[in-house]
Amino acid sequence: MKIKEICRQTGLTDRTVRYYIEENLIAPFYTENYLGRKSFDFSQEDLEKLKNIATLRAFGFSVEEIKELSLGECDGVRIVETVKKRAGESLDESRRRLSALSALDLSDGADLSTLAENLSRHSPELENEGEKRDFRKRFLSMLGSVALFLAVWLPIISAIAVFFLKFSALEAPIVRSVFVVLTLICFLPSMLAVLIFGKLKGSKKTLRAILTVLCVFCLPLGIFFSSRSITVCDHRYVTYSTSVEATCQGEGEQVMRCEECGRFERQRVEKLPHTPTVIEGIPPTCTETGLSDGSYCSFCKTTLSEQTVIAAKGHSYEPRLIEQSCGVDGCILYECACGDSYKTDVVRATNMHDFQRNDSGVGYFCGKCGLEVIAHGNVDGSLTGGNDRVKFYITGPETEFPIPRTLVIYGSGDMPDFQRDWHPSWTCSYIYQVTTVIIESEITSIGNCAFSEIEGCDYYNGVKKFIIRSKKIRIERSDPRVSGIKCDITYDY
Repeated sequence: MKIKEICRQTGLTDRTVRYYIEENLIAPFYTENYLGRKSFDFSQEDLEKLKNIATLRAFGFSVEEIKELSLGECDGVRIVETVKKRAGESLDESRRRLSALSALDLSDGADLSTLAENLSRHSPELENEGEKRDFRKRFLSMLGSVALFLAVWLPIISAIAVFFLKFSALEAPIVRSVFVVLTLICFLPSMLAVLIFGKLKGSKKTLRAILTVLCVFCLPLGIFFSSRSITVCDHRYVTYSTSVEATCQGEGEQVMRCEECGRFERQRVEKLPHTPTVIEGIPPTCTETGLSDGSYCSFCKTTLSEQTVIAAKGHSYEPRLIEQSCGVDGCILYECACGDSYKTDVVRATNMHDFQRNDSGVGYFCGKCGLEVIAHGNVDGSLTGGNDRVKFYITGPETEFPIPRTLVIYGSGDMPDFQRDWHPSWTCSYIYQVTTVIIESEITSIGNCAFSEIEGCDYYNGVKKFIIRSKKIRIERSDPRVSGIKCDITYDY
């Protein structure tokens, strides 16, 4: 059979049937002409399937749910429960479907044909639909009567209520008589219409229309005139007295008086803002944390802004090259602005000094590095010749009172040996004030009896530091060569 016959028997439209074909709910036989238009030929099975689909669609099943049922690859009970839930959440016109779905007996299964057959028994009757339309008409008629009553009387009642409320709320209201009269004139036709409207029947439709138009025209004017019947005082308040002063901790209260009508009214005064006072922060340093700026209220001492800890910045080193000289170690010196520093690539000073007598005749100075000393010479006592490869100098100003001094032995090679009755040349009068002894890196050995104890002479009793910078010398404090040294021996390579 053709699509028109299918539409007549199922009640579906041509477009709906073609939509179901596109969704693969049915697959009728078809032929296609040279223009590409399809001509369908439906079987009795297709007709029954379309009727079943129409029945399920009438009860809220979606196309996708019907497709799943037709394929038999889903849980029919689950789909029915889904449709029941959707129907329960719909509007009042869907309650009939929910009742039908709730009455289903699912013990026989929930395939497409079974569901369609069971639901077809609950199809609504035509006479029931007619009764519902009559009830709806009566309900709308009653609703119209109520609306007409409210449209006529509600403005009148509201105007009277507003009038008395305003009158009771104001100390000196001004009633405008002209607007009161105009309000009554405008509401009079509406009141008459309510009294005689119900007595006018069919032949007096013209009079009904006139009264309706008159009500519609007069009601807005009546509402407007009633709103103008009372003059409200535009109060202009000034401060009369203050009962509670406002602070930053709480609101205040003051009494206000209207200049026009003399009305008194209490008003709250908003609390005042805090008076901030800045707490200066502490800037961080390289090694110590700092604090950010904070603030507090100078009146109530409330903290407005907490001070937070600022992390230490850490050292920021800048490298500086120090050239090696005879009296200064060469190195790369890394210095931070805070004063912290460290050295790398240290090259020891050569200590190859060129001492000359000061112009004052007291002490000596190096012509290369400017080092000032109070004594210098070869360790064996000879100023020329002898073992001039190993030398010494003593630093410090030349004064009579004791002052800490440093003895430095420098040069290269082995220190000569000595005897107890023949001492190194540094054992001069300044040796008693020496507190530090340094042996430089190029010295390869310490001569016998160089620092040994001599009976009756405590030359090295005041030495507190004995520093050896040469990697080729390893001795202990008990060594006879340094038996006069009482302090520990340290190595500084």
